[in-house]
Amino acid sequence: MEKLSQGHDRRLGVLKETLIKLGLLEGDGLQAVRKGRQNRVALAAEGLRLDLIRTSLDKSQSDAGLKRALPELVNARNEPMPNPMHLSWKLRSRLRIFAVALLLGAAVGIFVLYPTNEFVYYYEYQPGNSTAADFALAQLHRSVKGETPEKTTLYAIVGMILSVSGAGLYSSMQRRSQRIEQLSAALDSDLHTLIAQGESAQLEFKSSFRWDLRENKVNRALEAVVLKTLAGYMNGNGGTLLIGVADDGAVVGLDHDYKTLKKQDRDGFEQALMIAVATKLGGDACHQVQIVFHSVENKEVCRVMVAPTPRPVYLKEGDAPKLYVRTGVSTRELNVQEAVDYTSARWPK
Repeated sequence: MEKLSQGHDRRLGVLKETLIKLGLLEGDGLQAVRKGRQNRVALAAEGLRLDLIRTSLDKSQSDAGLKRALPELVNARNEPMPNPMHLSWKLRSRLRIFAVALLLGAAVGIFVLYPTNEFVYYYEYQPGNSTAADFALAQLHRSVKGETPEKTTLYAIVGMILSVSGAGLYSSMQRRSQRIEQLSAALDSDLHTLIAQGESAQLEFKSSFRWDLRENKVNRALEAVVLKTLAGYMNGNGGTLLIGVADDGAVVGLDHDYKTLKKQDRDGFEQALMIAVATKLGGDACHQVQIVFHSVENKEVCRVMVAPTPRPVYLKEGDAPKLYVRTGVSTRELNVQEAVDYTSARWPK
């Protein structure tokens, strides 16, 4: 037991010298070097001491315990502690905007709303013989001198409320715009991956919306092909249609389609597509369609994202509406009996 005690004391002596060199020990006791770290360092050192006592019968295990514990103590000493009083940049920015909005609102309330109200008041009640401008300026002068504190405070509060509301609305619109830009960037980044996957039950490519690349002219029948695909997605589990991409995945672009439109840009293309959806599939079907445009290889691609509908969607072709569904990588028209069976199973009453 005496040899065991001596061995234990020797190891504790080695540990003590090492901790002193690291700056974690002063004198005979454990003291944290930096404020806010006493608990972490003390707990780590106490754990190390207990580890040495438990493994004092095995020198190799005690050395291993020392090697495991020392890095933790060094990290506890060197790791910067977060400052709880430190405000994030975003929060500071919002507080500054809020403060500026309050100041501007108060100024607008006092120097704009106050005299405007007095101007209206003058024409309504005609007080005195002065002009409306002189009366409004006189009332504003009284306000600045502090002769009408309650009225001045009221208009300042109204101005601040209006200003803060406007700032909040602007901030909300700005955040929404940023989210849209981030979403668009994310969609751009995965478009190549999406094209590389090839067509599937929920992904289809169309070279154009109404321009026949083979005949090199407008072909309205191509619009019906696009609408069949959209109807199939709506009647199924939804999906994505890429317009401006050939069947083999080559990016064709939308330039030819743009030339067929009155407004030859993205807005004109989206408007033409949504009008076709509303006319042939129903106005409520437009709510299931989301359109995003991408620029790929200096060519534009239209991504049409379609959600399932709560009702069967029929494509109006001639006198008889037709029901289309997706079957694998194609869209198929159902006959009357198939349509009845499918709708009763897909949308049970």
